Amino acid sequence: DVYGTDEKGFNIIFPIVLVNGSKPELDIQSGDANVVTAVNYEFDTAVVMGDYGYHKTSPNVYDDKGQIRIVVGMYCGEINDSNANQMAHVYNGEEPAPFMNQFNAAHRE
Repeated sequence: DVYGTDEKGFNIIFPIVLVNGSKPELDIQSGDANVVTAVNYEFDTAVVMGDYGYHKTSPNVYDDKGQIRIVVGMYCGEINDSNANQMAHVYNGEEPAPFMNQFNAAHRE
């Protein structure tokens, strides 16, 4: 999940192994904390989120089915002189990101 990159940073999630017939597997939230969309992964279709697009795994348990879902997530972006410091802050992983609890935000209605 990225934020404040002036639309230069992206989070891309690409499914590798899926569980057929599962409930939605991914919750996506936009900059509006009141809007959360649950989606299913599809083969050959990536989920791409830009600034202030957040995600979390939907609650699914596949243990009883003996199955597993595997996705690959990657962050990418255009880094230049004007955003290098912000990109380093977003991706360095040294501090918890400010959006870690975005789905429990107090400003939701």
